[in-house]
Amino acid sequence: MDHEDEADILLPQANQSKFAPQADDPWVIRRDRGDAEIRTYVALLSTTTSMIFKDSLFGVLAIVANVVHERNDVTRAMVREWLRDPRDRKELAATKRSS
Repeated sequence: MDHEDEADILLPQANQSKFAPQADDPWVIRRDRGDAEIRTYVALLSTTTSMIFKDSLFGVLAIVANVVHERNDVTRAMVREWLRDPRDRKELAATKRSS
């Protein structure tokens, strides 16, 4: 039996999952962290700027995002927060709790 045959066997079982959350399910938590489209754009653009310039350039990313998306509300601080490493957030939270 090859991997394709095994996949065919497993797929029907995966589709019969009893867990099917609905939009109004009280156990599903959705965090609104702003406009996902612009956050994704900034994240993708940041990988390129980091590779080329070896720097994050948060302010430049904010300006480019505002121009491309015809906005004026994206700030350097917002971009920095969007691109912050999740491990940094945990360390910051731990530091705040210990103070």
